[in-house]
Amino acid sequence: MVRLVVSLVILAIVLVIRLIVWIVQESTKNKLPPPLHGHGPQPGHSPPGWAPLGGQNPGYSAPAWPPQGPQPTPAPAATAALRLVARPDCGFERVSACMSHAGLRLAAPPGPAQQPGEPSSALWQNDAMQVMYTFDARTYLRAIQIQGPSAEHLRQHLVNVAGLPALDGQQVVQMLLSQRPADQMLGLVAAEVLGTGQDARHYLGQVSALSTHPNPEIAGTARRVQQLLHSQLPYGT
Repeated sequence: MVRLVVSLVILAIVLVIRLIVWIVQESTKNKLPPPLHGHGPQPGHSPPGWAPLGGQNPGYSAPAWPPQGPQPTPAPAATAALRLVARPDCGFERVSACMSHAGLRLAAPPGPAQQPGEPSSALWQNDAMQVMYTFDARTYLRAIQIQGPSAEHLRQHLVNVAGLPALDGQQVVQMLLSQRPADQMLGLVAAEVLGTGQDARHYLGQVSALSTHPNPEIAGTARRVQQLLHSQLPYGT
């Protein structure tokens, strides 16, 4: 009788432990990010500012925004474009999965790969909306431009429903205030994308402070972005 009771107690303990392990595993799956099943940057291509750089200070050639070269045909009934910047560790496959979740399809083959699985550009469409994506491997800028009559609704769906991890204004400001050159450069080009209209004022002070940076590439980029942000503000402000 004693052996039976002991066996039942041991069995109950094992079942409780397995239940706890299952709960922990399920809760871990829902945390955001890490990159999903290899959807993030490939080994050896860590996003600057989001993983150790080994003390390196790579040279930068920041991309100008908007992208140069031939532009896609505007979506039907296009309105003013909305812009997002995806987190640097959000790989292309994850971006593409979010677009599919929102009912968008690739309108053409993605642009040339800058890294394995990381094309330089892509274009998604549906009957009324268009989303253009560009990726710069030097800065890990992942810029997204949404155009169409329901641009704000699509932006909300991508971020809040499909789970696209996008940088917000405070995160960009924190990168501009960082002491890491890689963070500063990504913050500058992100501010260039996001600093439209009154939003330009949000970044102007930190961008201006970097215009005298000892790194000439960072300083030059800061001066260019500073000029752009000034042009976005109403005259006399």
